[in-house]
Amino acid sequence: MKNALSKLGLFFIFFDNMYLPINLGFDFKLIYIFMIIFIAYAMSIVGTIKIRKEDIQIITLLLLILGINLITNLANIAFFIKQSIGISVSFIYSFLLISVYKFDFKKIIKDYILIVILATIIGLSQFFFSNINKNHWGDLSFLGFDQGNREFLKPPYRIHAWFMEPSFFVYAITPILFIAMARLFNITKIISKFLAILIIIAVILSKSAIGFLGIFAVLGLIILAKYSFVKNPAVLFGASIFILLISIVIYQIPKVKERIDDSLSLVISDRVTSKQIDNLNLSSYALYSNYKVTVEAFKENPILGSGLGSYEKQYDKYINNVMPPNTFTENKITLNRGEANSFFQRFLSETGLVGIAFYLWFIFHYKIKYPKNFLENKDLVLLWCFNNGLFVLFILRLLRNGHYLHLGIEFMWIMYYLTYLKFKKEQKIAIENKENQTLLE
Repeated sequence: MKNALSKLGLFFIFFDNMYLPINLGFDFKLIYIFMIIFIAYAMSIVGTIKIRKEDIQIITLLLLILGINLITNLANIAFFIKQSIGISVSFIYSFLLISVYKFDFKKIIKDYILIVILATIIGLSQFFFSNINKNHWGDLSFLGFDQGNREFLKPPYRIHAWFMEPSFFVYAITPILFIAMARLFNITKIISKFLAILIIIAVILSKSAIGFLGIFAVLGLIILAKYSFVKNPAVLFGASIFILLISIVIYQIPKVKERIDDSLSLVISDRVTSKQIDNLNLSSYALYSNYKVTVEAFKENPILGSGLGSYEKQYDKYINNVMPPNTFTENKITLNRGEANSFFQRFLSETGLVGIAFYLWFIFHYKIKYPKNFLENKDLVLLWCFNNGLFVLFILRLLRNGHYLHLGIEFMWIMYYLTYLKFKKEQKIAIENKENQTLLE
């Protein structure tokens, strides 16, 4: 019972776009019901939880930052409370889920791999159906999933399984994408090479710019960690040429080319015109409009930000001032109004330099370094792979997608922190064992 519920709890993290097929006057996600039931159940079976000194320190620092953020932005207290409740519930759910797993990170990762394999199979099926003119067979909206524009139904047939869009599919897969690519370098064997290749192919077939960036980031981290000769200037130069050539090939993909061209046209323009805005695709408009709003919001509150959850208020305040008259604003098309299009922009707007500095410290401080002296220890290697996969995910979401309650981001943050602590503990034990063995010899 406990094992099945923990697996289901992990699955539901990635079902946050599944809605009840009844009209309640608002969008009610199925995960809300499950979270309430799971939290109640988990609290009844989870025993005493030890709080470490480091736990207290990081929680105290976070609460201090949020407390100052609230006090200095009392006018936006309603937004703060709304976001705090959602984030707190998600943190409790995520921590209890890990607790029900008894902090068995290897088991959590294995179950996560099963979810990614399922998503990969569905995604590849969508690609197959689209090529035999049976596109609708990959449509899972009848199960209650909101699949957005259903990119798999029309050219260029971008797969995204049950997720709302291709980039969300990529975010869900990224931590395991690292493990898949590490498998091809024989760093870990927790997954077969065949499945690893399928996962990589699925990310490529999403035809998402963020997916290609993720593949490059993962490949770069693995090569720099595994091969010391890569740091040789000649090798770095050769690698740079190779990346440039691959980038040119990727640039030829219509969707990628369109977004890059649109973005560049705005960057190089001395004065952006209404016509340029009207000619943008939705993604480029979302990126540019939220960037302009963020700049103005940051100017107003550069140090502490305007308050947690207040970005939508800043958007409404500035959007008509920072954009020339255009069809998007005239038709009240407010893309990413609630989440700024990226964590970097949202943190900068809502929590200022203090908030973004804390977040950058968090993701760089708790990143596990390659255990080159302990490669025989499979558990340490697996923790490195997963932790660094999460690192890539956080970098990608700094660039795009600023949802606080999306695709289990709180679960990912907790796992990132705990895998680092577990790694340090296991590494210390491994060092002591090696020293004892040396003394015996």
